[in-house]
Formats: sequence, structure tokens, C-alpha cells
Amino acid sequence: MKAVKMLIIIVVGVFVLLSVVGFLKNRFPMNTVPRLSEMSLLEDKLESDHLFQELETIAASIHELKGDLSGIPLSIPENDLNMHILQNGSVLASFHLLFRQKYMADLSIEGQHSRTPMIQTFNDPFPAFGKWRDLSDLLLCQAHHKLKNGLTEEGCDALEAVSQINLAILQNPSMVELMLGLNRASQFNRYLVQSGQSLCVETDHWIPESLLLLKGYEQALYGEYVLMENLFESEDLQGSVRSAFVEWGSKFLFNKEESIGYLSEDFSANQQAFKEGILRKPDFGHRFNRKNPLHWFFNPVGRIMLDVGTPNYFKFSLRVYISIWQSDATRLVISLRSLEQEQNQANTMAAVARMSLINPLTCQPYSVSEDGRLELLPFDSEKWDLFEAKYLDELSGFPVVLPASQVNDGE
Repeated sequence: MKAVKMLIIIVVGVFVLLSVVGFLKNRFPMNTVPRLSEMSLLEDKLESDHLFQELETIAASIHELKGDLSGIPLSIPENDLNMHILQNGSVLASFHLLFRQKYMADLSIEGQHSRTPMIQTFNDPFPAFGKWRDLSDLLLCQAHHKLKNGLTEEGCDALEAVSQINLAILQNPSMVELMLGLNRASQFNRYLVQSGQSLCVETDHWIPESLLLLKGYEQALYGEYVLMENLFESEDLQGSVRSAFVEWGSKFLFNKEESIGYLSEDFSANQQAFKEGILRKPDFGHRFNRKNPLHWFFNPVGRIMLDVGTPNYFKFSLRVYISIWQSDATRLVISLRSLEQEQNQANTMAAVARMSLINPLTCQPYSVSEDGRLELLPFDSEKWDLFEAKYLDELSGFPVVLPASQVNDGE
């Protein structure tokens, strides 16, 4: 009797096992899962594009400010600012010569190509993005120095250069470049607003367009998932799994096609949530549940790598929304300042209509408060809790309505 029961258990177990394997094979059939890399949302740097290397070479000679003098130039003491500009005179001259003669004050390129070599594997060298930041900071200091001394035309030339570098960082970016570009754009916006400068030039193109930022996030997200896809495709990973387990066992412990199929699902879910302005982190709990024994038996290597190897991209998407809100608020300030209009509901509503300012979350023109500030979300919306305080801090000092828990001095 015991032998019969054992036989029945074995038969049922084999049947369940074959059913599960059949389900997985039907869901992610071998060799037919489409590859993300075939979408070509982001392509590698053109061989003819030497911008990054040229700016890196110039920025390598920058004499950095000593002490804790980070932030916009308005916070830098005058003597320190003067010395900083004097020490970096040759660096600034080299940049402006390159900027005007070779690039004709336009650092953009056509197509979907990255401005730096794409990271294709986890062994690829990381570009020195800090050089872009240092050069952007130096040029902003130069602009402030010129404007402060009444040299408006030269100051505007330097601001134009800052904006072009920032936009180049944000053009077809990796995730690291996107975050760096958003940080640079935020510093630039804050300077334009806090400096109180009324510039007699067209400045709207200095500020990143919403479409550029939305596209940049999608491309950066795509690049992250293609990098993970390349890891799953690599012989190094598959060889490591085979060497750790016998051949037949490795097929259960790591299923390349299933793992890449999950990658495609994850990318599509994140992409859709961002495009539709859904402030909700996609739920991937079905992919790896530590309490589900089948998840430990079928493709645990792929599941665990996806679980721990993909960052919280939802948090990065919130950072993009903050940047768009800040940029639109900057456009509003500059528009009202250039027309010598005060900030009130009527003037702000007219400016929103004139500049076609669209809230990225509602895809509708911004609502305007009674005192002329942009309304981003309903004042009592629970969605405010999704945004970290350090991100909302970037909106302080801008004409936007923030939740009661957030300090808002944007007047």
C-alpha cells in the first residue's frame, strides 16, 4: 500500500512538473522572445561625434573652487568668484573658441544617438560625467560675473553656452546622464529665477522642453533594460550557471528566455505608467515571491537578478516630473518679468495659454491659484506623499503651489 501511494505521489508530481514547464514554455517559448535591443530607442554614439571627449579635455584643466562653495553663483562671495574666473581664463577661452567656431553655438545632433559611449556591459568603463558638470558650473559663474559687471551681451553668451551643455547632456541620455542633466537644469533654472535678471534676448530655448525630458526618460529607461538584457545574453552568466550546476539542472535554475521576457514586461509597464502619468509603481510581485516554492525551483537565478538588479525607476520618473514643473515655472517667471507684469491669476493664466504650458500629469493646461501660482496636484492629494521632500525642495522659490507640509516661498 505504501508503495502504491508513493507511486501515485511520484506520478502526480511529474504531471504537475510537466504542466508547469509546459506553461512556462508556452509563455516564454525558447528563441522567440523579442529583444528590447531591436527597438533601437537609443543608439550608440556616432564615431564622428567628439563633443564629449572635447569638453572632457577642456574641463580637465579647471581650477575648482575651494571650500564649500557649491550651488548657484549668487551664493559665492565676490572675491572668490573673481579669482575663480581669473584662474580659469584659459579654460573659458578654449571652450568659447570651440563652441563658436566648430559647433556654431549649437551642441545638438540629429537622431537617437547617445552623446557618450553607451554602457553595453557591466565591465565597460564609465564616462567621466563630472567634467560636464564642472564646465557647466564654471560657465554659469562666468555668466553671473559678466552680468554683474554690466556686460549683458557677454553674460548672455555664457548663459547660452550653459544651456547648450545642459541640453547636450539631456539629449538621448543614459540614466546617469539624465539625472546629471536634470540637476544641471535645476541649478540653471534657479539662477534665472533668483538672479532677477531681465535679459533682452529670447531665453525660452535655454530651458529644456517637456518633450525632451519625457523622451529622455524613456530612452534612459530603455538603455538600463538593454544593459540587463545583454547581461542575460552573455556567455559569462550562462557559463557560470552551467559550471555551478549540472547541465540539466542549469536549465531549471536559469531560463534565459523567461528572464528576457520578464525584462520586456517590466520595461513596457514602466514605460506605460510614465507616459500616462500614473503615479504608481508597477507591481512585479508575480515575478518573484520568496514564499512561492516554484519561484525557487524554476529560474530562481533570473528572478532574483531581476528583483535585486533593477532599481526603483518609478522614483526616477518622479524626478522628471519635478524638473518639468520647475522648468515651466521658470518660463512663467521670465515671461512675466520681460513683460513687466505682476504675478496674479489673470496674468499667469494668460502666460500659460500664450506659452501652451501643459501639466505632464494631467496633459491639460495648468490650473492657476488666486495668487497666480501653478497648481501641480490638488492641494490635499495623497499623491504628494510619493514625492521625497528633497525633490519637492527643488520647487521652493518657484511660483507653484506645494502641499502644506512643504515650505513654499515661491512668490
